Amino acid sequence: MAKKRPAKKTTKRTTKAAGTRPRVKREQINVAVSRCPKCGSTSRTPYDRKPEIIKHSGRTSDGQPYTRIERRVTKCKDCNQHRFDQTYHNEPSVD
Repeated sequence: MAKKRPAKKTTKRTTKAAGTRPRVKREQINVAVSRCPKCGSTSRTPYDRKPEIIKHSGRTSDGQPYTRIERRVTKCKDCNQHRFDQTYHNEPSVD
């Protein structure tokens, strides 16, 4: 008969480690997914090249302000349609 091994003693940490950050409540935001204009698919190839950045300010169709537009080249995996994915960014001004 084999000998029983003694149980390992474990030490559970009851307090947070020094220097850990407190938990922050985060809000969930829904982001529109880019779709192929030809077939409506959301599957695409990885973005090609560096994004084209256009410094322009205004408001999006849903009223959100933006300070620059970012255009990236991609291609639909289903129908091979090439397209630009355009995203709007609102960055604070540095004075």
